[in-house]
Amino acid sequence: MEKRTDMYVSNLRRFVEAMGGELLIVAHFPDGDVVIKNFAEVDEQPTG
Repeated sequence: MEKRTDMYVSNLRRFVEAMGGELLIVAHFPDGDVVIKNFAEVDEQPTG
């Protein structure tokens, strides 16, 4: 996993959860931080 230059967020989430963690994606702005939560919705969309 360490040698990957690009990875789907869903795959990274599964790796982190398998190690007992929780993946949090945070956008830092001058006025405050925003936790990005909508990746789960994107992962469930059908592809093709």
